[in-house]
Amino acid sequence: MDDVRVKVLKQLKEAADYFVNYVHAADLIPEIRTNIVYALPEAKSVDEVAGIPGRVTKAFGRAFYCMEPAFGASDHMARLILAAMRYDGELRGAINVRLFTIPEGAYVFDRRKEPEESRKKEGGTMQLIIDAAYGELGRVPEVIVDTGDLGKEPGIYVLGRTPLEAVRKVIDIYEGWRRQSLG
Repeated sequence: MDDVRVKVLKQLKEAADYFVNYVHAADLIPEIRTNIVYALPEAKSVDEVAGIPGRVTKAFGRAFYCMEPAFGASDHMARLILAAMRYDGELRGAINVRLFTIPEGAYVFDRRKEPEESRKKEGGTMQLIIDAAYGELGRVPEVIVDTGDLGKEPGIYVLGRTPLEAVRKVIDIYEGWRRQSLG
């Protein structure tokens, strides 16, 4: 394995460990579970994006993952980061979490407005979300809210230059929301 791939896997593991060691990580994990991804520079395919096999899950109030990061381990989140990289090659890391708030400045994608042909095509929504955001904003947003729909869980996607940047960003958002909610 070349040095770049080794570095990507190492940095992804560091981000995953940082996330699961966050005291409230389990509260952020949606029913579909969480994945954290990191793409190789100039990645073009799912096999060039590392993720957590089996995703990050939770039990007894703790977040954990069972297998080391690997290339090709995520399809859903890999498609999201690949779509983002078509517009901004610096955004190579991402995490998905449950929808707990609509963060200030987030791009909100209303799945109820998703065209029927996209709904029927497996794997097309991540590209549609990024294309719609870029079309409206002229840039790829680093925080995206997916409102969900029938059979599609709502969630928040946070992108960053690295997976650790994305993880730290989502923790900052959650901590801000907790402070505001708890008064």
